[in-house]
Amino acid sequence: MAFYLMKRFLALIPLVLLLACCPAVLAAPSAEEADKALSALERKTRGLTSLRADFEQTSHIPLFDKPVTSTGRLLFQKPGNLLWTSISPYWEGFSFYSGSGLCWDERTGITPMRPEREVASKAFLAGLSGWMEFSVPTVGKSYDIAVQSLSPLVVELTPKDRFLAAIIASLVFTFADDGTARALVLNEASGGKTEIRFRNVVVNAPLTEADFTRPARPAQ
Repeated sequence: MAFYLMKRFLALIPLVLLLACCPAVLAAPSAEEADKALSALERKTRGLTSLRADFEQTSHIPLFDKPVTSTGRLLFQKPGNLLWTSISPYWEGFSFYSGSGLCWDERTGITPMRPEREVASKAFLAGLSGWMEFSVPTVGKSYDIAVQSLSPLVVELTPKDRFLAAIIASLVFTFADDGTARALVLNEASGGKTEIRFRNVVVNAPLTEADFTRPARPAQ
């Protein structure tokens, strides 16, 4: 199941990265207000060089009777270093550092990234890079952007590409005042939904090579 959930999550991802939870029902901001909010978000993310956060991910899968919940950690460092690891209920994840990829799980331990997994993982990395340095022109090439709320800032992305739209109905992100996303909902075209909440977010934290290349196995 662990491999299935990771593969399913990665398949949803070229954008796992402009987040949100379910927004309150508020009057939609005007076009001018939305443009100002997105411009302010762009300015804030320019100053982000790294990020560390814990996450809780809840997947609502049509075939399952109950939601599946996992917890883990995210590390990101510009221009392209990334670690995404689940800690419970299974230890598994992947990382990129200086262009080299690693993956790990409880059965095999830490190994070089397999080619079939590298494509999806790099898509995840590309999406996260877009979140860390939010650009309306860049995001707008692939998604229709709608600002649902100004406080908190909630942004919905709807895929333009038909292939992607057959997988993802929409992405909804909620941003904190510092420009970092604190929650994400990925609404799937099939009716499933994945919710991710980020906690203990530390912006511009000092990170080392070992943080990405020597992922710590959780204590038993």
